[in-house]
Amino acid sequence: MGGCSFRDEVRIPKGARRNKDFVWKQFKRLQDEAEWEYGHGGYTGTIAEKGGVSIFYLPKLNDKKLGYLENMLWDCDWNRDDKRWVMSPTDIACPRKGCDWKTREGCYKCKGKGRVTMTSKAMKELLGYAGIDDGQFNRMAELIQDKWGNALALVGKTSLIFTGMASS
Repeated sequence: MGGCSFRDEVRIPKGARRNKDFVWKQFKRLQDEAEWEYGHGGYTGTIAEKGGVSIFYLPKLNDKKLGYLENMLWDCDWNRDDKRWVMSPTDIACPRKGCDWKTREGCYKCKGKGRVTMTSKAMKELLGYAGIDDGQFNRMAELIQDKWGNALALVGKTSLIFTGMASS
């Protein structure tokens, strides 16, 4: 049996409370949609396979930075010696000309090809800005890679991202 990654993003309406009830209702709605679209047989590789959701509130992160964090989590590697998840330079699509992140290659919007790469320094700055410590980062990385565990919910300023692996 394998696993598939899933990602569902929900815009948070202005004035909506970003509490546990709001996140849970959105999670159940997305599960119902996935079950309707892919069936109830199991092993669909969708959010429908998840038994629960683990929520991380990141109110300082706008959509762009929330996406950067998600990419960092998908690109990190398990270090067997240190028994922790380690960040590796993360490729991200440049959202605009003059991106404020350091680049290893040329930005495809600015120079016609390449991608923006977040350096280790930029990643640490983002985690510090968001108030994420090593323990929280490790927990998020475990959740995103675990096809049998809970879905990961990242709650930012204006959007909510559900992501992870699901059995298929």
